[in-house]
Amino acid sequence: MPLFVGILVSFIVLHRLEGLTTSKKYSSSISMNKLIGYPSNYSSFLKAWKTLYTAQKEIVLFIAEYADRGTLRCPNRLKYLGCYNYLIDNSLYQMKLLEDLRSMTQDETTRDSLTNYVEKMIYRNQNPKHCRDIEVIGYETKEYCGLGCQIHLLGYCLIVALGEGKPLVVKSDEWQGFDSIFDVLMPLSETCHYNMTKSHNLKVEFINLSYHYKNMEYLPKVIPENIRQQIEEFHTDPFLWWIAQIITYVLRLRPNVIENLEPKEFTSPIVGVHVRRTDKLVKEAKSYPVEEYMKYVELYFRKLGITSKGPKKSVYLATDDSHVISQFRWRYPDYTFITSNVRYLRNRHDQKGTYSILSDIYNLANTDYLVCTFSSNVCRLAFQLMNGKRMDASENYHSLDHVFLYAYQQTPSFSLRLNHTIGDLMLDKTSTVYLSDRQNGRYLTVKLKKSSEDIKVPAYKLKENLLTTNFKAFENINT
Repeated sequence: MPLFVGILVSFIVLHRLEGLTTSKKYSSSISMNKLIGYPSNYSSFLKAWKTLYTAQKEIVLFIAEYADRGTLRCPNRLKYLGCYNYLIDNSLYQMKLLEDLRSMTQDETTRDSLTNYVEKMIYRNQNPKHCRDIEVIGYETKEYCGLGCQIHLLGYCLIVALGEGKPLVVKSDEWQGFDSIFDVLMPLSETCHYNMTKSHNLKVEFINLSYHYKNMEYLPKVIPENIRQQIEEFHTDPFLWWIAQIITYVLRLRPNVIENLEPKEFTSPIVGVHVRRTDKLVKEAKSYPVEEYMKYVELYFRKLGITSKGPKKSVYLATDDSHVISQFRWRYPDYTFITSNVRYLRNRHDQKGTYSILSDIYNLANTDYLVCTFSSNVCRLAFQLMNGKRMDASENYHSLDHVFLYAYQQTPSFSLRLNHTIGDLMLDKTSTVYLSDRQNGRYLTVKLKKSSEDIKVPAYKLKENLLTTNFKAFENINT
């Protein structure tokens, strides 16, 4: 067993034992502690785990990004390819060991309790006992906004409402062939609705996206400080887990909509690949060749094959272009491709198109690993739902274009794990830098706060800073 894995095992044993003898300093009358248990030191292990896993992953991704095409498919070639494949297989092996180690030590009790607690708090915030003469947050859906865009904006507004401790009411008109988006989604409240504004004397503060983008303290990627410790006990990306709870709540479908979906029966392991072509390529995204997607699919199955007999290689392929399906099947005959209903995806702005997109989102979320472009709302929704279903799926993806971002979020800031020198500029562990370009890669483009000069820093040296504040919806929880 590699040295660092042995160190981690010792770390877990030590701190699990400490957890058994923890003093009562965490005891409290607050009902949340009864719901989700007391904090332990497992969060320290997860932070160390994240650092080690990132270091190994970045070696693999660096070679995948910069090595000559064909390297990843030819493990028996000699010369410099032997060096590449040695590094790839060694790093994939370390990653697999770390994944297995984490899965052996995870306790689902804390996660399940906190998930139930957050769902309960959202429900309580959205369903006041008396929806009359109270302040509420208002939002009007955008007609031009597609399904993924609408869901993300509703999620953003729900976050603001939870931060303020006020119900969110939504005005929604005709959309995508439906009378309202709430012909697709379950209502966000059972007791408080926009059409009660006048009759119940509701004081509505409408969300102005441009205003809140500059002024709101709850702006993503902020998470509730009220539950930060508990999230860190089981998830290595607290914001991802938090936003997964929000999206899961918003994206509750009406029963008649569920009946129109096309769920696929998967056998694990399976990778979800989302290839968006047609309309999105005009303004929002670029096209990537089939090989670029499959490069990371092959790495995933290569990792699994290191410690076990080569698994059957299956891919759920979600795309709006039938020619793409033919290309994948022709170039990768050793894979089984399960596909979506492209015919309906051709017209994304009617009811059948909406059902097809929803089918893709849920099917992608049920795969084991995602390869897609985070410029796509569909891809990000699937990734968020995946993290709502699993213990921690924060590493179960590769994005060909953007890093993971949320609509109208604050500019991400990073601290440094290691010192970095660029010319005369020295960045150390006390430095804070800000993301300047959302492009995903082995070098991230950042800048200092009061500088306009872009700096390239290796991704493995950067650690995104966690932003927290108290959310009013999580206060006074005994009432």
